Amino acid sequence: MAFVDVKQTIWQRFFITDEQLEDFMKLDEKEKYKNLYDLVDQSSENEWLYDTSETITPAENNNCATVEVYKNWNDAASWDNLPQEIKRDMRINKILK
Repeated sequence: MAFVDVKQTIWQRFFITDEQLEDFMKLDEKEKYKNLYDLVDQSSENEWLYDTSETITPAENNNCATVEVYKNWNDAASWDNLPQEIKRDMRINKILK
């Protein structure tokens, strides 16, 4: 069966305790970034905010495709939305290596 894959961004909400929030807010900005994922990893509850889902462009995805069309599960993509000039540049860079 054929299918289309679409890459999107979406917000995920993690529920934390008041104590976790208080401890987190005491950290300086650099420490907040370092400790953020530890904080959400400790969260036992979370939810995906599906109404925030947005498609992204290849430019927003490090010049990688964000839409791919497949004929079958085991086949390579039949089509993707990567601009031709990026594909061309990738082929040139591969040849030059």
